[in-house]
Amino acid sequence: MISRPNALILELGLSGLAIAYALLGPTTIIKHLFGWSKQRVWLIYVHEIIAGCFFGATLMQTFQLSENGFTDLQLPDSDITKYGLISGLWNMAFAVGDIAGPSLGGLMMSKFGFEDTLGIFSIILIVLILLSFLLRIVRGHRIRKEERRRVSANVDEERKPLLVTQ
Repeated sequence: MISRPNALILELGLSGLAIAYALLGPTTIIKHLFGWSKQRVWLIYVHEIIAGCFFGATLMQTFQLSENGFTDLQLPDSDITKYGLISGLWNMAFAVGDIAGPSLGGLMMSKFGFEDTLGIFSIILIVLILLSFLLRIVRGHRIRKEERRRVSANVDEERKPLLVTQ
């Protein structure tokens, strides 16, 4: 299970990135909220600081999530199998992002503009935060269910007679 501190770090990192992307545009909502008509140079610096701090928090937790997924699949557990599969999938995800990111980003940029594209990125990050909450709830429920099953099996084992007469 993704431990509580790891989940909180992931959600904190996603929150920070959502704020950073919203400030970089700045998104239309932030422009209207503060009465700005265009980008402020100092916002770019603020974005870089926030994104730099929170990107690592988000990135490192994805590897832990991959390890948890490997455990959930109950695959043969040797270090070479485990870390080979996780590293391969992790690097494949980065490669797909390297190809799809500029293409989709360019399409979104031409359709929505810079500010609204970054607003969409912020919304996507907020959806990921909600999915992380959901994952934590589902995994916690499943683990509690397995624990109850294990405890009831132990109780049944305790009730068996030690000596069986024929």
